[in-house]
This record gives sequence, C-alpha cells and structure tokens, in this order.
Amino acid sequence: MPMKPPTLLTLTFGAQRIKLVVSDFEPELGLVRRFVELGADVNAPDVGMQSPIAVAVASGRYEAANIFLAAGARLDLARSSDLIATVLLQMDHGHFNKDTEEALLQALVEMGLNSGS
Repeated sequence: MPMKPPTLLTLTFGAQRIKLVVSDFEPELGLVRRFVELGADVNAPDVGMQSPIAVAVASGRYEAANIFLAAGARLDLARSSDLIATVLLQMDHGHFNKDTEEALLQALVEMGLNSGS
C-alpha cells in the first residue's frame, strides 16, 4: 500500500499557531500528543477554518484524530457534511479504536444526525 503524503496540522495556543507536519510515524504522533497535553486548543480552526479533527480525518490521520477526540475535539464545530461522511465511512472500515468510535457516535447523535434529517 502506498504511503500517504504528510499532512499539515495547525494547533493553537492562545494567539499562537503552530504548524506540524504529520505522517503516521510514532515520533510525530508523540509530538501531537505532547502539544495537546501542553494545552493546544483541539477545536481552534486553522486559517482555512478547518479544525484539527477535520484535517486529521479528511487526510486519513486516524491516530491523530484519536488523540484530538480523547482531548475533547468537537465534530459539531466543523458542521461539514463531507467530514461527517468521511467519519462514518472510516468507522465502517475500522480505522478508529472502540473508545473513539463511541465518542464519534455520541458526537454525531448530539449533532442531530439520529433524527433522519
């Protein structure tokens, strides 16, 4: 299977934005974890108005998405039908761990996706 190209994630600390180039290598994921532990805002949008969770999911960085969700990332802030469709598809393919899947399902229910609309 070909490697995915690296992904540029933006994490925000107050008014300071830090850009991280992330691949699937553990040292880079460790850096994402550390920034989140230090208080990065996992819901702050980048200059393109995309949240870290939206960028991680859309680019296939599921481990980074797991980190953001465990830290309280909110899917409802994205309000993107593309993001929601991607999340559901990737859940179906088993790309998220069980705890993350439960958190994702709860977030989708809270967004009103259980109403059939």
